[in-house]
Amino acid sequence: MALSDVKLRKIAGKPYDGPNELPGGQGLSARISPSGNISFQYRYRHGQRARRMSLGSYGDVTLKEARERHAEALRHRASAVSLHLYPVHSHGGCCTA
Repeated sequence: MALSDVKLRKIAGKPYDGPNELPGGQGLSARISPSGNISFQYRYRHGQRARRMSLGSYGDVTLKEARERHAEALRHRASAVSLHLYPVHSHGGCCTA
């Protein structure tokens, strides 16, 4: 299921019992809580460990902005050893395990 603003608007802020994650491609996904809170993340592997980088919460960050932050994270990932060393967006986001 592709990530779209229409789908996110239907889910946001309402009780939700569907899948807890909607993929957006190349590691971008939206995590959805049972209460309908949505957060964007970039999932990747560093060595043998799975990592997640928060890209912001829906409402504070649009899907377009999340895709831009994801593209920036991909550029950093291509040139960096670990994304832990690089803030990806202006509010200083970091990786979470």
